[in-house]
Amino acid sequence: MTSYTLPKPKMDGSWAVFDNVTFNPFVHPGSCHDTIESRCYKNQSFQKCLDRCKHSDNCEAGYYIAVPGKEHRSYCFDIAHQLFPQQNPSFHLRNKNEWKSLQNLETRTFLNTDVWKYPPKLANGVHFEDIVSLINVEKNFGLETINPHGDAIKFTPGAETRIKILRRYKFSRDPIVNYGEYLTFRVPHTTLILLKSSKSP
Repeated sequence: MTSYTLPKPKMDGSWAVFDNVTFNPFVHPGSCHDTIESRCYKNQSFQKCLDRCKHSDNCEAGYYIAVPGKEHRSYCFDIAHQLFPQQNPSFHLRNKNEWKSLQNLETRTFLNTDVWKYPPKLANGVHFEDIVSLINVEKNFGLETINPHGDAIKFTPGAETRIKILRRYKFSRDPIVNYGEYLTFRVPHTTLILLKSSKSP
């Protein structure tokens, strides 16, 4: 099961609850400092964790980590919505098996679908970290297979080299590539970065 393969959520009113799903644990923008009181609550039940978020005017998503059957060994992250008001948290949901440290732990994630539609209706959206091909569909010209020892690339008929979209500036938190955004392209499994040549017109 890949990190993007998620189970169907259980619904608690408008709240979607995902078992064995989490955000990147303990890491910004889902760290203890990003919660509604800038702290993680420990040793509480999942229901209390969820209820705290539901009754806050600054929480629309969060996650819970615990030792199975031991609520007294748990962490509750009720993420402060106002820190990232335009960022859909559903883009950051991952299967817990992406992290070895979580594989033997209970994880649950919750999301207010009145605020954040799930699944998000962005089927044609391109995300950072996506692997894509650059192709001129009218002329069937694509990015040529790249020679790791060369210093230039070109577009040729029928070519389809895959490249990865990376952020050029780290401060951008939106996972969707927006029009006019500065990008970097990397060739997967290599250290090659695509740059505009100084010899280009």
